[in-house]
Amino acid sequence: MPGGATLPILYHMKTTLGVYLNINDRWQKELAQLADQHPELEIIGGKEAVIARIADIDLLIALPMPEDQLRRAVRLRALFVPFVGVDHLPRQLLLDRGVRVFNVHGNAEAVAERALALALASLGRVVEFHNDLCGRHEWHGFWARGGVQDGWDSLYRKRCTIFGTGAIGRELASLLHAFGCHVTGYRRRAERGVPEGFDSVAPTLAEAIAAGELLFIALPLTPETEGMFGEAELQAAQGKLIVNVGRGELIQERPLYNALRDGVLRGAALDVWFSYPADGESCHSPSELGIHTLPNVVCSPHVGGFTPSALTANQIETVATVRDFLDGRPPRNECDLNLLY
Repeated sequence: MPGGATLPILYHMKTTLGVYLNINDRWQKELAQLADQHPELEIIGGKEAVIARIADIDLLIALPMPEDQLRRAVRLRALFVPFVGVDHLPRQLLLDRGVRVFNVHGNAEAVAERALALALASLGRVVEFHNDLCGRHEWHGFWARGGVQDGWDSLYRKRCTIFGTGAIGRELASLLHAFGCHVTGYRRRAERGVPEGFDSVAPTLAEAIAAGELLFIALPLTPETEGMFGEAELQAAQGKLIVNVGRGELIQERPLYNALRDGVLRGAALDVWFSYPADGESCHSPSELGIHTLPNVVCSPHVGGFTPSALTANQIETVATVRDFLDGRPPRNECDLNLLY
């Protein structure tokens, strides 16, 4: 079905589900199965169609939607976000109206794999060696008689800390164990014990930073986590590599730039940034300070969860959560809007 097209009204209306997305074949298949199981459900698909009927919507599957449109959704009872992050939502509006919010974690494997790839690329100097060999025909390593300091480093048996012990963190810990790494998880509520799949837990930020040679950040953006890595934390990470697949705002931009420029940090591998292009824009600097231009930085354009399999998994999980809600079962992955995860 063409993007933005409206699904047919499938059954007599009792509950209305709006799908504020461009409906592809996978969404069409999952929603058709949901409609077959719930004859009481009217499904309105496509962004324009949802906006036209926004005041009638009871349940909503949505990518980011303008807040003024959400304000018009006066019947809204539940919002289903088809990905992980919910920091974009108008939290107070949804809290005031008692709207329940659900997300999905179908892309956890892909994001964990991306974090691992970024770490390997940085330790292995893959981007640097590629650019030098292709651009200037410059060789590194023993061919150039550069000595061992001109080689690359291995991930094997490195000590790693993962900030965030949810679905992404657990998948990443499993991948790191294949390299014989000792994996520490950071969780503030240490009384809950060592998370499944981790070797140890650090209850404070300082202890977590000290525990790892590689620091993987996979936390959600919340009022408590925003800017949590500032000057003091980055200075304490002397000689360490930071891999961020959470949100750019978890790290303060100026202190990160300074720590990378001055060689305090070994390097950074970043899939999340401080500035993003507007809709329809494809050329945009990810850091006003130029973090992306530093030689010890590996860049990725926030595509950790953007694989065909991950997107499909998120679609299936989103519709399964709607089905649970309609069937009166406890839905998976309900978010606490006070915590934003």
